[in-house]
Amino acid sequence: RRDHLLCIQARRKFWHDVKKMMRHAKKGQLQDDLFTRIIESLDNMHNLENAARNEYHRLLANFKTSASLNRTYADFADLILNDEVQKFKYLRAASAIDGEDQGA
Repeated sequence: RRDHLLCIQARRKFWHDVKKMMRHAKKGQLQDDLFTRIIESLDNMHNLENAARNEYHRLLANFKTSASLNRTYADFADLILNDEVQKFKYLRAASAIDGEDQGA
């Protein structure tokens, strides 16, 4: 979950830097260091996404019957990875687990 939140923060920082760059560009004051920070933000987002994805996969392998973990990963797949296939796969898994819990 920590890595998931770090990914969200990194995306916010990226878009903040892009917005700042655009304001400076409109004033004709585009700065090289701002462009460098945007590239660094992109690299950071990529690294954090990979770390979060790997951590989720490790957790999902160890806790296959956790409906809440499957839902959280579905949320991550939707918001961070922009992957609807993975989102619905893990939402279906969570629903199946919930169905098993209610049937027991």
